[in-house]
Amino acid sequence: MLLVSAAINQWLGSAGLIVATAIAGFGDTHAPAIAVASMAAAGKISRGQVELPILCALTTNTITKAVLAVTSRNRQYALEVIPGLVLVIAAVWIGAVLR
Repeated sequence: MLLVSAAINQWLGSAGLIVATAIAGFGDTHAPAIAVASMAAAGKISRGQVELPILCALTTNTITKAVLAVTSRNRQYALEVIPGLVLVIAAVWIGAVLR
């Protein structure tokens, strides 16, 4: 993921990095977050460019979790899980916006 993120950032800039991490986030949040943090630590992107790609990866991963809850065919499970997912992701985005 780190190599792909670095290549996309070089080719498409920060918008490409955001798209790449968001797409990767559907499968896992950790790998794109580590890739972005590693790029910042290496000086390939500024620290100001770290937050949005990681938030996008977290958001798309949360969407995956909600879809899995719905497709589990256990309605009660979905009704219990999805509100918590929505609250967590809303809190994260509100915190990011207000920071």
